[in-house]
Amino acid sequence: MNGFRIGDFGFQIEALAVYFCNPQSPIRNPQSAIRNPIILFKKSSKAYSIFQLKCPRCHEGDTFETGSWSFVKPFDMLQECPRCRLNYFPEPGYYYGAMFISYIWTGWFCLLFVLFFHWILAWSQAVAFGLLIAFLAINFVYIFRISRLMWININVGYDPDAISKYGEP
Repeated sequence: MNGFRIGDFGFQIEALAVYFCNPQSPIRNPQSAIRNPIILFKKSSKAYSIFQLKCPRCHEGDTFETGSWSFVKPFDMLQECPRCRLNYFPEPGYYYGAMFISYIWTGWFCLLFVLFFHWILAWSQAVAFGLLIAFLAINFVYIFRISRLMWININVGYDPDAISKYGEP
């Protein structure tokens, strides 16, 4: 019988059950999350690669020539990973989709930022928008870089042996 079967999702359901029933899980035991707040940002996770601006395949090579908030060469991305030789530009216009990611994240952030300062803290709209513009002016380079790393992480997975497989001998 071809088609949808409930058993197709058995593995995913079992994995979720193990996660939620595990006493060490941050959901069941918030103390473990308090002891280790960077549980999502460990090496081998997508979040590590994205927020540390590291290669999505080996998680060791840098993706940009300068630091996170550097205004010197802010948009210059390396052509390939210096450690595992992953090509960061697999085709022309590859990062066009990152523009949409940046737009969506920035749009929601701006909306929530202004609502927080205007409705919750009861500051004027002018002050809320002034703070938003100042924040975005300082962080636009980081937002650009994060969006690019989110986009490339959609297509490239972590390989712990990437340096030995693809790197220089």
